[in-house]
Amino acid sequence: MLQRLQIPAARVWRGAGRGPRWIFLLAGVGLTLGVTARLPAAGVSSSYYFTTYAGVIGYYGTMDGVGTGAAFNFPNDVALDQSGNLYVADTGNSSIRKIAPGGVVTTLAGAPGMAGYADGQGTAARFNAPRGLTVDGSGVVYVADYGNHVIRKVTPDGTVTTLAGKAGTTGSLDGNGTAATFNQPIAVKVDSSGNLLVSDFQNFTIRKVTPAGVVTTVAGKAGSPANWVDGTGPAARFAGPAGLAFDSAGNLYIADSHNYVVRKMTPDGVVTTVAGTAANPGTDDGTPGKFNQCYGVAVDSAGNIYVADTANETIRMVAPNGSVTTLGGTPGVKGVASGAGSSTLFYDPIGLAVAADGTLYIADANNSAIRRASAASVPVISTPPASLTLAAGTKGILTVTATGAGLAYQWKRNGADLSGATSPYYVITSAGAGDAGTYTVAVTNTFGTTLSPAATVAVVSTTDVGRLLNLSVRTNAGTGAETLIVGVVVGGTGTTGTKATLIRAVGPRLGDYGVTGFLADPRMEFIDTNGTVLATNDDWGGDAQVAAVGAAVGAFPLGSNTSKDAALYNPAVASGPYSVKILGAGGSTGIALAEIYDATPGASFAATTPRLINVSARTGAGTGSATLIAGFVIGGSTARTVLIRGVGPRLADYGVPGALADPQLQLYQSVGGNSTLVAANDDWGVASNAAIVAATAAQVGAFALNAGSKDAVLLVTLPPGVYSAQVSGVNGVSGIALAEVYEVP
Repeated sequence: MLQRLQIPAARVWRGAGRGPRWIFLLAGVGLTLGVTARLPAAGVSSSYYFTTYAGVIGYYGTMDGVGTGAAFNFPNDVALDQSGNLYVADTGNSSIRKIAPGGVVTTLAGAPGMAGYADGQGTAARFNAPRGLTVDGSGVVYVADYGNHVIRKVTPDGTVTTLAGKAGTTGSLDGNGTAATFNQPIAVKVDSSGNLLVSDFQNFTIRKVTPAGVVTTVAGKAGSPANWVDGTGPAARFAGPAGLAFDSAGNLYIADSHNYVVRKMTPDGVVTTVAGTAANPGTDDGTPGKFNQCYGVAVDSAGNIYVADTANETIRMVAPNGSVTTLGGTPGVKGVASGAGSSTLFYDPIGLAVAADGTLYIADANNSAIRRASAASVPVISTPPASLTLAAGTKGILTVTATGAGLAYQWKRNGADLSGATSPYYVITSAGAGDAGTYTVAVTNTFGTTLSPAATVAVVSTTDVGRLLNLSVRTNAGTGAETLIVGVVVGGTGTTGTKATLIRAVGPRLGDYGVTGFLADPRMEFIDTNGTVLATNDDWGGDAQVAAVGAAVGAFPLGSNTSKDAALYNPAVASGPYSVKILGAGGSTGIALAEIYDATPGASFAATTPRLINVSARTGAGTGSATLIAGFVIGGSTARTVLIRGVGPRLADYGVPGALADPQLQLYQSVGGNSTLVAANDDWGVASNAAIVAATAAQVGAFALNAGSKDAVLLVTLPPGVYSAQVSGVNGVSGIALAEVYEVP
């Protein structure tokens, strides 16, 4: 059976050198191409399971988006940075794309669909069919700009410059910067010293570019393709050298596409053949095996070599002993299927990368998609659901974390399947007697089912409900947009009366705990929703009531009665929203600790007693001691569901300058002086619970986040304890952020 894919008008790319020249089709409009559909594969087994990570199979486009909501145009190569971001040489779009962990696709540089040559930032830059890329330790992307015959450099903010080569000029000259020339550089890889190794495709050579742009030829001889010659430096011969990869010893592996072999070049330039049969294409596994125009290579930490065997439409692996195995795809069959072994199909896989955990990422060129391969095994449950004690009428969320390919979930209560409970989380909307019991979750994939350990849910009637008792924020207190502002909402469904609170702004006392750069003289203002300043304090002055309440709520003592730390005790705060502004005397800045305590004695707490239902802090989120850390305490005798947000990009919509562009959120629990990571999120919209997160935000009155934004959110049910939420910028970027903790009814 044939499937019909609408692939518009084609540009044709042809390989160089001997042998059959294969044809790649890039996007345009109007051509219909027949593609062989998925073939049945009985008894298939494989160590990898292949899925589509990003892009719409068979659809050529320029869209940014999430996962299969984005579109590519003949992607040729992929490269990973240290933070797990995947960069894509989107050849047909003449642009460089970035896929953040979670699958969010953005355009880093180049104007999609507009080929050309121009240095500049973001969409002001122009590429001409970039084919290969690599990323160094600082996040700089280097690009083999194939059609311009140059090597480009792209900084993390998308600024593009030309490192070596003369745009529009082909040649094989060594030299410095634009004095050097290339002829269709197709792949590039950075070594441990910051040098770039380049596959100069039509020169049949391997070139080196220093960080200063000095180009030399290290292997092969320009203009001299040969059937196959091993040797040192210029004595070696290649025919269409393509993908490159380094191993941990500094050896360079080369996909010698038109010799149908994988080569190795040692640091001193000795070239040998490690797999494949020269001048003899084929599909054989074993030793030495056969390839058919292999264009991509990657090496893992164990020394396994992964090969994109392009004309065979397969992904292969070469073990350290030289034995070749086919991991996925059916030789010679083009298609669009996910699965394991020969049940998965590719259409011209070209570039690939391997992550530290062994996950493979593949540029599936003529499918215009990025494919991902995970080790195929029965699901492994890394974090089972935790037992909860819930107050009657409150919300509870059970979660499970599992790894494996193609996971499906089924929650059970007392051994019976729960209808519709097929997500990595299960929500108890309003706990009642019928929700009590023993919960498990069965996690299933193609390879089997794993049943989680049991979690017990108890539902109790109590006035001592789980609740927020304290928020403490330690960060830099600046001026202007970086002024430290802490918000609090007092109230809660069914509550009446007032709330006793203790608020502190600590600066000098932090120095006694080894904090440097503390705010020397903090001053606080307590402000209502109308902007009216209800109370102020500069120096706490040893106030006896402040000291006594502080001791009762478990706050550390402020020490000297003459310290310049600030504090306010209010025994009767009415329900409603408030803000606390922390300022430095005379416009000074420094690290400060802002604290809000529920000062109602636990013994007198009743169901109608107002609570701290929302606490938040807006200030600069930096690195090191300037990281935005929001600590909070859940008290009472039952668990409480909370919504925690680290907001950056959304602040810009409210006119906040310098908003943190890409916040990440990490939640820790402190027990006995040790902190354990409970949960983390980078981009909220790609989480499996994004829909319920959005609904919960509306329920608690939080402003909505934009779909697909890089704001970070966690929705979790936590037992009583001490927690801290850390908001920081991805890749160490700083900016203004808002940390929020909401009680969920």
